[in-house]
Amino acid sequence: MKFSIIIPIYKSEKYLKRCLDSLMNQTYKDIEIICILDGEDEICENIVKEFIHIDNRFKMIKQINSGANFSRKVGFQNSLGEYVTFVDSDDWISVDTLEKCAKSLENNDFDLVKFGYVKVNNKNKYIYFPITKAFTLIQGKQEVKNIVINNMFKNYDFNQMWGQVIKKSKIRENFFNMDLTIAEDLYFNYNLINSIDSILLIEDCCYYYYFNNNSITKTKNKVRLLGDFNDITYVYQKILEDIESDSLFQKDQLNYIYYFVYKELIFYIFRCLNVTGLSYKDKINFILKQAQTDFYLRIKQRVKYDFIRNDKNGYRLVFKEMYNNHIKKALCYAMLIEIFVKIKK
Repeated sequence: MKFSIIIPIYKSEKYLKRCLDSLMNQTYKDIEIICILDGEDEICENIVKEFIHIDNRFKMIKQINSGANFSRKVGFQNSLGEYVTFVDSDDWISVDTLEKCAKSLENNDFDLVKFGYVKVNNKNKYIYFPITKAFTLIQGKQEVKNIVINNMFKNYDFNQMWGQVIKKSKIRENFFNMDLTIAEDLYFNYNLINSIDSILLIEDCCYYYYFNNNSITKTKNKVRLLGDFNDITYVYQKILEDIESDSLFQKDQLNYIYYFVYKELIFYIFRCLNVTGLSYKDKINFILKQAQTDFYLRIKQRVKYDFIRNDKNGYRLVFKEMYNNHIKKALCYAMLIEIFVKIKK
């Protein structure tokens, strides 16, 4: 069997049929479709059973609610294909996706085939994100690592587990970090990049990522808020430990990576704006506390101010005030940006 498609399913009854239809109708037929039902969900279970009834390539595995990352790991452990790919249950792929991948692999032994994606919102607006380096073959561990890591910190092409076909033998079970609630995709892909020797980049946008503007992932309580910040800190700390010890990366590359991580930490710190019932004082205290963590201070110390000065991001003033330790000013700017975004919507 060539391909195993792994789909974690959790309360996605509204979009699940669309996803499974796109998999059943793949023009390339030598596939298995592994549906991991994450927790009790009678509606989703019945939808999957309908597909199993008409197509024996579908399989269902039921488990107690353990999260998408655990579901992906279970799917990987039960897969039979030479290659695996992950699809989220509210997303879908174009019907010729796996045929394109199979043709690319006919006379080649690539470890990873990566393709572009389309971001689709609930207003049916389509935004296309083709792979940055179209139809390019990357070979050799050093070249793979150099090109992909630079891309991770610029274009986000390699920051998701979906949108790629992976040689199963290159995946290790410890790539699935069960302790993470966010950034598990980044953690998985970074470990994967260190284990592979070749990548084919396909420009075509084959993966459709559904983004519901009305249900943007928001942190709902202080415990989760802190957990998210700790998770993103852990992942970037692990990645930077590896990058800093690798002579492959030049000083200018490291400077850019430091600034990228600095911005990401600030974005996660200011998720406190989305916590229901958190007072202004609580928000200030949270920001102050996270801005004193060892990792944040170490990254900020390495940031070159010119990066902030030249940044076109709407959050630039927040980056600037945080850099200068003006916490209240930074919070005011962030709150104004949030208000502007809500009005614009």
